[in-house]
Order: sequence, then C-alpha cells, then structure tokens
Amino acid sequence: MQARRLKPSFLTILTLDRYVVSQTANAFIFGVLAFTVLLVAGDLLFELADLMIEQGISLWAVSRLFVYKLPGVVALTLPMASLLAALLTFGRLSSQSEIIAMKAAGIAFQRILRPVIFASVGVSVLALMMNESIVPLSNKAADNIMRFEIAREQPSLLK
Repeated sequence: MQARRLKPSFLTILTLDRYVVSQTANAFIFGVLAFTVLLVAGDLLFELADLMIEQGISLWAVSRLFVYKLPGVVALTLPMASLLAALLTFGRLSSQSEIIAMKAAGIAFQRILRPVIFASVGVSVLALMMNESIVPLSNKAADNIMRFEIAREQPSLLK
C-alpha cells in the first residue's frame, strides 16, 4: 500500500479559484490599461508634447523618453488596477447572486476571497520588484536622454 501525499488545503486549486481568478484577471488587465492610458494622457503626453512642439526636440528623442518613463507609470497603476479588479469582480459576483449561491453551497466568504488575496499579494510583489529594479533604471535612462541628447539639441532646457 503506497502512501498518498496530500497537498495542504490552501494550495489546492479548485474550479472556484480558477473562476474567480479568471474574472479578476480580466478586470485587472482592463484596469492596468485604463489607468495607464489615463495617467499617460493626463500628464506624460503633455510634457512630451511640450518638449517636441515648443522646444523643438526630435520625435526620436521624445519617443525614447516616453518608453523610459512608461515603467514608472505602470508601477503606479498596478495597485489601482488590483483594487479595481477586486471591486469589479465581487460587484459582478454579487449582482448576479453568485456569492449567495456559493454561500448556500457552504463556501465561506473568506474562501471566495482567497484567490483574490493571493493575486493581490503577487501584484504587490511585482510592483515592489518593478519599483526597486526596473523603474530606477528607466528613470536614469530618461534623465540621461534629457541631460545629453535633448541638451545637445536645445541647451537652454537645462538651467
């Protein structure tokens, strides 16, 4: 008789977990895209358009500057998108009475929350890693573009 290894219950992925994660992932992707577009359109685009139109900076330098500033914007949107995803997911589950059905089946609300909490912790770790490694490097590259390439084209910008 061979002994069967049991996984701890918190590591078992149920159909319920996959369903809640898929609903949350769709809302999370929407949130990242929406918040990134809003932050880029609200601030970064105006700053870059000012450099290109009023200061006469080349499109190549401005587009590189945009690419290097984008990781900082995405790092800001990850926590907002995570919150939006949780709110949209549980709002939809509640409006379609799926939470009531799950509770009637004997599933505790904490059990329904578990995949979203794990996903949120994962997003927090991703945001931390981005803020500690990628964002400083991209900000330094953006500063180098401002300092060297744009200063070469328009020396009056660096005062």
